[in-house]
Amino acid sequence: MVARSRVSIQNLANRSLVDDVLRKVSGLKPIADELGVTLAQLAIAWCASNPNVSSVITGATRESQIQENMKAVDVIPLLTPHVLDKIEQVIQSKPKRPESYR
Repeated sequence: MVARSRVSIQNLANRSLVDDVLRKVSGLKPIADELGVTLAQLAIAWCASNPNVSSVITGATRESQIQENMKAVDVIPLLTPHVLDKIEQVIQSKPKRPESYR
């Protein structure tokens, strides 16, 4: 009985994480559409525009995917502070400042 309970809790946790990711992807779609780019191009450009990232590693199974992914280089200049703020509102990836303890 304990094993089943643990499996159910794990499935619920996994489903919750999947739902969160899908919600974020859905929130990014309008931003990509507004810029006239694919979600993959937006994601790659966002990663590449981060000053703390020295290299973006992508994967592809077809040459056409590589060609589309490389178009992300042209998306980087479109990532204005306003666009980056919109992305952050969706993905909420910035670390939170710890509370000040006095």
